[in-house]
Amino acid sequence: MNKHTPGPWLAQKADGGYVVCELTEGWCVVALEEDPNKYSAEADAILIAFAPKMEASLNRIHRLSLENMEPDDLLELIRIEAVNALRGAKGEQG
Repeated sequence: MNKHTPGPWLAQKADGGYVVCELTEGWCVVALEEDPNKYSAEADAILIAFAPKMEASLNRIHRLSLENMEPDDLLELIRIEAVNALRGAKGEQG
């Protein structure tokens, strides 16, 4: 698999829809056309833009699970990361 475009990414309104931009270089990762009868381009853009943070969160959980963490501590970390990931994927502050 090829390496993906590094984050952070940002969902922004554009003519006729939304774009997801890579912040450090400022170029478009993906453009989404708006079709309110089928789906929300804004919701899709927010979800896509959150992907690098979600990957980082999953990598953190995986890395820490390989260490000798107490099961209750690992479970709490997973719960916190999952709540933050769900909020971020919906565009909410977490």
